[in-house]
Amino acid sequence: MPIYEYSCKDCAERFEELVSTSAAEKVACPSCGSRQVDRVYSTFATEWKPSNVNWHRLPSRTGW
Repeated sequence: MPIYEYSCKDCAERFEELVSTSAAEKVACPSCGSRQVDRVYSTFATEWKPSNVNWHRLPSRTGW
């Protein structure tokens, strides 16, 4: 389940919510309870390291 960031239109509170992809109901603001919220685009961090790559066999960048 992804974590989304929201901004409330009524009280301007910004908050994060863990939302199921199958959720049909809108998220409510935790401060005022309003359902008038917008999903905000935010940055995220990932650490992706594919398991099928032989990292020790890749050429080093120092020789390029």
